[in-house]
Amino acid sequence: MCADTITTHFDTWNKGLLAAGLNVNLQRGVTKERCIVELKQAAQGLGHAPTPKEFRKYASMSSNTVTRLFGSWDKGLLAAGLKVRKHLTKSEGISLLRRVARKLKRTPTHAEFDKYAMMSYGIIVTLFGSWNNALKAAGLNVRVWRDATKSEGIKELKRVARKLGKTPTAFDFSEHARMSYATITKLFGSWNAGVMAAGLKITVQYGRTKSGCIKELKQVAKKIGRTPTVHEFDKQSDISISVIIKRFGSWGKGVLAAGLNINRNRGVK
Repeated sequence: MCADTITTHFDTWNKGLLAAGLNVNLQRGVTKERCIVELKQAAQGLGHAPTPKEFRKYASMSSNTVTRLFGSWDKGLLAAGLKVRKHLTKSEGISLLRRVARKLKRTPTHAEFDKYAMMSYGIIVTLFGSWNNALKAAGLNVRVWRDATKSEGIKELKRVARKLGKTPTAFDFSEHARMSYATITKLFGSWNAGVMAAGLKITVQYGRTKSGCIKELKQVAKKIGRTPTVHEFDKQSDISISVIIKRFGSWGKGVLAAGLNINRNRGVK
């Protein structure tokens, strides 16, 4: 069961812990300065100010810690010098989806929406509960891939590979494809099996241990002379960032486990 399932049922992670009779970890040692550093790091990796959900993937602390220290999530973003997103209404979200669809002359992917709407598709997901719910509300075509064939999976893998000019990682595929990487895994048994079936070169190795991940993080850091960002690690390593997140719970926690410093802001506005 993932953390999102807990927060969906209990509203917050801490409420879930209390319901289970467990102690709540308030991360009392975290300072505002530390929060600001991690907010900027997440923004650097994403290319925009993070949502609370996005922050969980990049940081070594919860979004609730930011809210507790600054009074609200938006106040935390402002303290980090990041732009606070306008809180969209559903009608505004629908208008944005339709505008991007008109520009592309088809239903947009997550990455296309991020690019042309200049905001994260995660905001749309938060508003409507899921991406497909939002597409339906906007009157756009929803392609259901539950019954996708291997042939369709291979075709989509090749399309994304041509677009990127390289074999996509699972992370790349999730951003640019019209189906999820989980569909590929379901069809072929594993991500790399799908990559091989599409005639593409396997570039990312999964199944690494924590020690293997730490070694790779240190090697990439040594190569570039500092702690890598998510995008730098994705380019320099043969381990997917999704493996780091899976092994340690978040990118930030993986960085700390490797004895590296959390990145300070490098030009994020």
